Amino acid sequence: MFQKGLAGAEIWNNRTSISTTDDENNPWNVEYSSSVTPFVPMDSMDTRHHYYRFIQGLDVTDFLQQRSLKIKNSFPTVKNWKHFIGAGSDAHGSFNYSNTEMTYGILGTINDNANGKISTLAYCPEGMGHHGRNILKALKNGHTILSDGPIINLGISTDGADSTNEIFIGQDTVLTPQQLINSRLVVDSYITPEFGNLTQITLTGITEDSIFTLELPLVAHQVFDLQSVLGNLFGYIPDNHYFMIRASLRTTKNYGILSTIYRRPYDRFFSITNPIWIKTPMLTSADDNTIPEEIITRPNPVYDRFLVNLPGNKNYYVKIFDMNGRLLLEEPYSNAGVDVRKLPSGLYLATFINDKNIFRKKIIVSH
Repeated sequence: MFQKGLAGAEIWNNRTSISTTDDENNPWNVEYSSSVTPFVPMDSMDTRHHYYRFIQGLDVTDFLQQRSLKIKNSFPTVKNWKHFIGAGSDAHGSFNYSNTEMTYGILGTINDNANGKISTLAYCPEGMGHHGRNILKALKNGHTILSDGPIINLGISTDGADSTNEIFIGQDTVLTPQQLINSRLVVDSYITPEFGNLTQITLTGITEDSIFTLELPLVAHQVFDLQSVLGNLFGYIPDNHYFMIRASLRTTKNYGILSTIYRRPYDRFFSITNPIWIKTPMLTSADDNTIPEEIITRPNPVYDRFLVNLPGNKNYYVKIFDMNGRLLLEEPYSNAGVDVRKLPSGLYLATFINDKNIFRKKIIVSH
């Protein structure tokens, strides 16, 4: 898979191919059985459904992504080390369910995923360009998502302004210490009533050796402190090595009284982004298990204000997050301590940062 000059590859699972009839007026008989009546759509929970077949291919791609991360981290100058995912119909016929292999226009079937719905959507803010040049550029650079209806997008804002992203899907970046401290992870979801309601948003992280997932709140637009959400995703922040993150969502459309028309009680729809590759700086990091003994948070639980002994006590910044990674408080740390009177009672993660160190401490607020 890593041969010189290889520009792309198709992962195909031929063991569970789907077939349809060759009747152009009956495209719904997707299981091609003489014993079934017209209008029998494939159940979206069936293991042969397009999404589950795509996930099988994604498992293979993730293995290749891990291998490419290992190569890039071992040989920093290597080129063409990223993998982008794409999807679309591989039908061996026209869109009206006819078939190029029909005999005299009478016999024949459409095989493979002719009735698959997953499409690749390219981000082209300047339009498609002359002869689709911008579309090809977006596909080449991985500025794409996969969807069968709803849309999810992922970006990183490095300047602290959540309204714009400086890093997009498909890109790789090396963050400076200050960018890691200031950056926000922005996750946007777009759905319309025909695709139902949000039921799952997942952030996936991949390193050389492991794959991690983090379930996010079901909110259309959400912004996270990058450093905190990476810590929640991986359990630590991988430093001085490339890793990758991507986002996915699922919606569910319940048909209710229309179930008899759709011949099913509900449908599920999906969207997944291409990854963003990130390399963070080498920083000294400590959590509750490794934090030096001289660093003490007092009092804990805290009612109104707490103090922390920090090494050197020079130019530290404090950020407080809830356990979902949402940034609730951000300010320079001072000898007066941190005022938490505006925070509801509960468990929080306090992070103290300067240009050399990152220290994290769990605190309990009890009013």
